[in-house]
Amino acid sequence: MANSDWIFNDLSEKISGIETQKNELEQRLSELSRMLEALELTRQLYRHNGTEKPNILDVLVAELKEHKAQTGQKDQMAAIITIASSNGGRLRVKEAKKIMVEAGLIETPRNAASVIYALISRSEKFEWVARGEYRLIGSQQNLVLS
Repeated sequence: MANSDWIFNDLSEKISGIETQKNELEQRLSELSRMLEALELTRQLYRHNGTEKPNILDVLVAELKEHKAQTGQKDQMAAIITIASSNGGRLRVKEAKKIMVEAGLIETPRNAASVIYALISRSEKFEWVARGEYRLIGSQQNLVLS
């Protein structure tokens, strides 16, 4: 009986060790997958051999996708503030909708504008400028996306 206990304990230790290695490899694989996705996005941005500057909207989408991949969260409010900040404090709902849908922060394009309007109205960080356009409160810049 003592011999079978020794074999059972030995097998249990080996199983535990292999499970630990498996978990470490899965974490590494997940990290490599995120890095690969980020590199592929970068390559897409520079598909013109670096002769043209990347489109600011593409850069924002890539940044938001990378942030989402790193944190594993959809932080829509942070995305809206990032979009507004990159546009001199101005937020155009139509552009924000396109960027957030492409970045995977809003899954259903049909109700994306409603999601954005709800975030803006609840946050008190934006003030209305014109139809579909808001200004980030405290922003003094006047830059506009082309």
